[in-house]
Amino acid sequence: MTVSEVLNRPSFRPHALVASVLALAANSVLASGTPELNRWYVMESKTSAVALIDGRLQNDFHRHIYGDGLLAEDSQARLTLDGRSAEARNYVAAGRIGSFSGAFQALDPDATISLAHGYSMISFSAFLSNAAPVTLDLHLTGSLQTLGDRAATGADPSRAVVAAYGLGSPSDVNEGGYQRLFANIGIDPNLEGEALLNQLAHWPTTAQRNLQTVGVQTNSLNRSAEVDQHFSVTADSTRYDCPAGVVSPLCGSYYLQFHLFLFTAAENGGVADFSHSLAIDAIRVAEGTSLSFDPGQALPVITTPVPEPGRAALLGLGLLAIGGLKWRRSMRKQER
Repeated sequence: MTVSEVLNRPSFRPHALVASVLALAANSVLASGTPELNRWYVMESKTSAVALIDGRLQNDFHRHIYGDGLLAEDSQARLTLDGRSAEARNYVAAGRIGSFSGAFQALDPDATISLAHGYSMISFSAFLSNAAPVTLDLHLTGSLQTLGDRAATGADPSRAVVAAYGLGSPSDVNEGGYQRLFANIGIDPNLEGEALLNQLAHWPTTAQRNLQTVGVQTNSLNRSAEVDQHFSVTADSTRYDCPAGVVSPLCGSYYLQFHLFLFTAAENGGVADFSHSLAIDAIRVAEGTSLSFDPGQALPVITTPVPEPGRAALLGLGLLAIGGLKWRRSMRKQER
């Protein structure tokens, strides 16, 4: 059984890896209850894990929607066969998401494929009293290693992959703003199956005000990498006007969202360890903005001065700064 055949099985298709990129609307959040003004909510969380060795497949998927302050359960999938093992583990917490994938390939020329991949995702929302942007300071750490020797350009290579993003609601959120952000970097968030997996395996590192992406890969030529990257992403609030006949303290407030996503994959002797990895270091809010949290989900909040009009553009550019990736190559002799 090929990877393409497995990824297009009906049992796998519903777990499209970026299915929640397009946000739940503010109206759907209200339908689940009445959120408090100036309160930080976990809107949705997901974990998914897939392990594959030849034709054997195991997957685990969990999702939790806004409503009671809970989060999606951890996902884990693990297989062993003829000295090979494939394992994926993923989890979400209020201020951190993690992902691990390992496909340990025995030295058997008749072996077909071992593959593990999975993702963790969490989304946040808030209704604010004032129209002001909010910024998340994020920190991604982890390591990639490729031990297998399958050619990097082959159909089933030896490789390890991480793909991550931080996404904040743009000012044109109601006019296709999310699609625009991904289109700017050549990403299609609606792909499924093998096409989606291939896109994630070649994920770019890019910087926009409302979307920051990080993608790193190793293979049989470039065998190892360590990632230790700080970056920030901003959400711009949109005025929420209640539908006709609806009376709520949220009418006339300002709605915003954040989405964090972390994906790892390992094939034929690869390991991607981002187990404790994409973390929120701080939430930055403008003076006059306050945030409260559900019990056990508090995050550090930093108040920043409202910039003078002449300096606002400079501040926006500063938020796009991305720290460097620290690469560690294990095949230096090829460069000599």
